[in-house]
Amino acid sequence: MRIARVTLHNYRQYPDFMLDLSEAEVALIIARIGTGKTNLLNAMTWCLYGKELLFDGSDSGLDMRSVIPSDSNPTFAELRIKFDDGREALLLRELVDPMTLSAVQNGPGKLTVQEARSSASGFEPVANPDEWVKRYLPQRIQPYFLINAERVIQFSSDTGALPVQKAVLQIAQIDTLERMVRHLETVRAEYIQDLKKYKTDAETEELADNIGRLDGSIASLRQEIAGHREEIEFLDSQLVQNDDDLDRLRQSSETIERFKSLDQRHRILSAEYSELDRRLNSQYATLAPFMFAHAAVERLNGAIADALNRNILPPPVSVDYLRSLLEKGNCVCGCALEPGSAHRASLEQSIALLEGVSLQGHRLNELRVPLSLLERSRSDSITAVDGLKKQARAMLEDLETVERDLDQAREDADGIKEENVRELLSARRRAEDSRRENQRQFDRKTDQLAEAGRTRDALQADLKRKLKKQDAGHGLASTLEFVDQCVAAAQKAYEEIALETRQAVSAKLWELFRVMHWDASKYNDASIDDGYAIHVIDSSSKPGERVEALGTLSDGEKVLLAMAFSQALAEVSGFELPVVFDSPLVKLDKYSKVLVADSLVKHVTNRQLVLLMKPGEYDDTIESSFAPRHPLEWELVSDGATRSTTAVRKV
Repeated sequence: MRIARVTLHNYRQYPDFMLDLSEAEVALIIARIGTGKTNLLNAMTWCLYGKELLFDGSDSGLDMRSVIPSDSNPTFAELRIKFDDGREALLLRELVDPMTLSAVQNGPGKLTVQEARSSASGFEPVANPDEWVKRYLPQRIQPYFLINAERVIQFSSDTGALPVQKAVLQIAQIDTLERMVRHLETVRAEYIQDLKKYKTDAETEELADNIGRLDGSIASLRQEIAGHREEIEFLDSQLVQNDDDLDRLRQSSETIERFKSLDQRHRILSAEYSELDRRLNSQYATLAPFMFAHAAVERLNGAIADALNRNILPPPVSVDYLRSLLEKGNCVCGCALEPGSAHRASLEQSIALLEGVSLQGHRLNELRVPLSLLERSRSDSITAVDGLKKQARAMLEDLETVERDLDQAREDADGIKEENVRELLSARRRAEDSRRENQRQFDRKTDQLAEAGRTRDALQADLKRKLKKQDAGHGLASTLEFVDQCVAAAQKAYEEIALETRQAVSAKLWELFRVMHWDASKYNDASIDDGYAIHVIDSSSKPGERVEALGTLSDGEKVLLAMAFSQALAEVSGFELPVVFDSPLVKLDKYSKVLVADSLVKHVTNRQLVLLMKPGEYDDTIESSFAPRHPLEWELVSDGATRSTTAVRKV
């Protein structure tokens, strides 16, 4: 059997939701806090049983309807189931009053079931939907195929005997036999009270009265025991709820701390980016004059370089040397250079011009150093600007990443309130105290019931002996003997079937736990005792002793033990139910996560496996563990504006 499709309409975060699992042997559904991961499991349990068995109280109030409905149609949840033999079924539960069919805000609603013999044939309505669910998807074994991580931890505790007993007896399918035993006991009690109609002595009548009173006490004790059992189950669910609340508080605190840390990081990065931007603008201001003058400086440097290359800057002949020759009256051309002569005046003018050119040449030559420094400064400024720009780009990317993470953290933290830890712990202590008291009363009254039964049997034996002596032809003794034989036969059949089923599940539990465990040599046995309590025996036990190791199991081993029990129920009963597991790895350390994931992949192979996981559970290592099973992946995505959730297939 597998879940082929989940359809939700106007249910909590799901105004219009459809998840197609028809091709998924292994399905991984990744969801952040607040996107409705647990409520997806709630929807499945509500569709099947009319109760949100795993409701975690995170949504305000008890209204199951969507905050922003997609239309005016009633809330409903629909499951499409496919059987291995080709049959299909559609289970639809609408949030309406079963009598008036008018919409309501919570409650069991109205269930309809349609069945088809094959995918090619049409669907036909089932006459009794609740009986159909009871036959194929019994509620008593619901915790072992629609699994919550907290319930796994509870299963492995010493308080798990009642749920284990209910699950084992459910797969034994002896509810009818149990009702028959109770009915025969009632018939017997009525028959004994009717003895007063016949002629019997006072002692016989007194015995009958005493048996009648004991029958009344036994019935009352059974009612009280049933009440204590229900109270224990309720308190167990309250303890799970309390664990959920504490876990959610812890997650809320982590989310809020992450939000605060990201917010602080955002402020620091923003300040650093602003300072970097200021420095960059300052560098731009420093660089601007260099850039404006760069063309002129380049031309000047070119002219100086050209003059130097042609050896004309400064002039090759010294002005002082020419002036000394003029004073001596010597000229290489032999011209007369007397004072006042035209030649001398022309030379003096030429020397003066040459002196000016020489001065300008020296000045230009002296510019080479500052021009070189100017170019170096420009180059350094460009390098600094490029470095700051690169740093700014990297910081901007960091800032954008932090802003995205901050937006997600803000979305995750939206609506989360910090519960009072002291109040939660106090409520847990009260629930634990009440559970212990109910368990004590349950055990005490169970003992009283057994003692009353033994007393009643003794009185009835006396009654039958007396009836045999004074039977006036009415056959009273033989009739009572026949009724007793019927009760005894039904009770024996009940006990034998229960014993056989418990032993089969116990043997299969150890077989599977040993196979699934990564180090089975640590343990000698895992079993279910006569009281339906789970035991795990340490391998350090000496011959003849059994050292209990259940309380020392790691969280990862507890997950394996619960999965082994679930698989044992399936194999012994023939119920090939899918496994839907909410947060299977969330409480495990990194080492245990990998071991449990590997074990699930290798050993839960004949059942559909649907895992609802948080992003922190499903990292690269876990992804590689599941890779051999080729899982299909979805992500639950929440719309911040409407708080509605959709499933996005990951390719």
